[in-house]
Amino acid sequence: MAGAGLQFLNTILIARTLGDVGSERYFFWSAIIMTSTGMASYGLEQLSLRDVPRLQLKGTTSVRTYLTAVQAISVSLALIIGLGLVIYAQFTEGWAEWQILIPFGLAAMTTVVIFGEVLKGLSQPVLGVLFGHFLPVFIFTIAIALAGSALTSALLLKLWIGSFLLAVLLLRFSGQPELKGHPFKKSDPALLKSLFIEGRSVFAGGIFGALSFMIPLAILKSQAQDPEVSYVTTAFRISILISILSGAIHSVFAPQISRAAESFDARRVFKSYSKAVIFSLVALGPPIFIGVAFPQLVMQIFGESFRDGASTLRLLLICNLISLVLGPVLQLLIMIGSNRHLPRFGFFKLIIAVAAGWVLIPKFGGVGMVVAMSGAFLLEELAVLIYIGLKLRKYGPA
Repeated sequence: MAGAGLQFLNTILIARTLGDVGSERYFFWSAIIMTSTGMASYGLEQLSLRDVPRLQLKGTTSVRTYLTAVQAISVSLALIIGLGLVIYAQFTEGWAEWQILIPFGLAAMTTVVIFGEVLKGLSQPVLGVLFGHFLPVFIFTIAIALAGSALTSALLLKLWIGSFLLAVLLLRFSGQPELKGHPFKKSDPALLKSLFIEGRSVFAGGIFGALSFMIPLAILKSQAQDPEVSYVTTAFRISILISILSGAIHSVFAPQISRAAESFDARRVFKSYSKAVIFSLVALGPPIFIGVAFPQLVMQIFGESFRDGASTLRLLLICNLISLVLGPVLQLLIMIGSNRHLPRFGFFKLIIAVAAGWVLIPKFGGVGMVVAMSGAFLLEELAVLIYIGLKLRKYGPA
């Protein structure tokens, strides 16, 4: 909660300091880069959350060997995707020196995300949230405070990326022996091959998920004025905070779900899953209600002009609430070992998001983007939940 509070504070400071036009570049590119971590991670944060609790029973060496292979894949992929983003930036905005940091920043963000989930898989949820979310946000907050009135979107992007690079270095001080292995140690070829094979379905699902957000956002940016892009991305940052917090809660129960799924115990799986849903609703229901009831008041915190994003925020939070009720369905799909189906569901989501975006965004702007994108995500979750329910009928109590 402290990390979410700081992130909310950062958004307020940035919006009020730079305004709706001046902050547009930072909000747009931070959204694009952060969304790209879903591709760069190759789905290994989810696989780690499932596999590490089982490997921990075999000892520290087994976990270290696994994480060495995970790093080799994720860092390499992050650098490649980061280079692609640099090229995209060249074509759309021209050269800016902060763009050099994108590949390294994406690699750092991916590492932080993965190791945050690894710590949760090691039954250290507090450390997982601390190193996977709070520390980078805290470092960024200090950097913003020190920069003061000198802030620009370019400087903000440098500071934001730098906070993740520093957070990666701090991971070695987590106190977990499993995380102290040499990051550049040669990986086991057989393990690498296994992770490549199993991770490609999660990776494909991650690509479809990222594109389901990035393409509608690109459509909006091409057709809307800069202020509206700022309103929408600011509202999305609030929505993402809810998703981060719900993800943190869900991850606490993921090791239990993983072990229950390994023993084919449907009763234990749904018991842990139900706890994750209930805890997230109790913790996040009140702030969502405030945002839905008073969206203009919330958006006004970022500046008077941001009130125009109130409808976008309300719709996003309503979608957040529905998603909380459905629960962490994609995570559950991975925990029960059915991640090979993720590309099918993800492609279904992408087609709906893009098709609906082309129709709705020109007519309704940011609200149309939310309806297209969030509607596609919710339809995917509902379809996955129905599939999981049918699959778990084959399970019996342990």
